[in-house]
Amino acid sequence: MLAIFIILALTVILVISNLKINQKRIELNQESKALEAKKEELEKKKGIFEEQFFQQGDIAYLEEIAREKLNLQKPGEKVVSFPIPEIEEKKEEIEVKKSFWQKILEFLRLK
Repeated sequence: MLAIFIILALTVILVISNLKINQKRIELNQESKALEAKKEELEKKKGIFEEQFFQQGDIAYLEEIAREKLNLQKPGEKVVSFPIPEIEEKKEEIEVKKSFWQKILEFLRLK
C-alpha cells in the first residue's frame, strides 16, 4: 500500500513538472519568435544604414544633400524657392487656447 502511494505521488509530481516545463517551453518559443522578428527588423535597418553610409562617398549623393539641406547651388545655376506663408490663424488659435486656460487658472486662483 505504501509503495502504491509513493508511486502515485511520484507520478503526480512528474505530471506537474511536465506541465510546468511545457508551459515554459511555450513561453520561450513565443519569446524566440518575437526576438527573431526584432532581429529581422534590425537587419533591415542595418541594410538601410549601410546603404546610406556607402552613398555618402558618392558625389551625386553629396550634391543632392548639399542642394536640399544646405541650399547650395552649382556655378551658373539659379535656385528658385517658394516660401511657405505662415498661417496666422493657427497662431491665433494657440493664443486663444492659452488665454482660455490662463483665464481658468486665474478663476481658480492658481496663477
